[in-house]
Amino acid sequence: MQRPIGYLKLLWPAGLWFAALFLTACSDNTPRPQQKYFDVSASAGKDTLTRVFRGEFYESGLPCGYVNSRGDTLIPLGRYAVCFSQTIVRYGIVLAKKDSVFEWIAIDA
Repeated sequence: MQRPIGYLKLLWPAGLWFAALFLTACSDNTPRPQQKYFDVSASAGKDTLTRVFRGEFYESGLPCGYVNSRGDTLIPLGRYAVCFSQTIVRYGIVLAKKDSVFEWIAIDA
């Protein structure tokens, strides 16, 4: 009478192949563009930047920009697709649209 072969002895090669396939399929080797960093501290100093826009209320997608306390435009209207921060004291986050791709950008004030 033959001894039954255990399931683990049959399945471990398949598990090895599955693990190898999983590890290679989940790796992302696509080249990523170099991230840009905008430092406006040279022109703003330690001033607070305030969001400006056209219209009565700000909605995502409206052209927006930032001015300092003297009213000087530091970031012109329409440079970024969405301005998440109403005021920028230390840093702010905006969303830029290039072609059809959106990109997160941090602004250091």
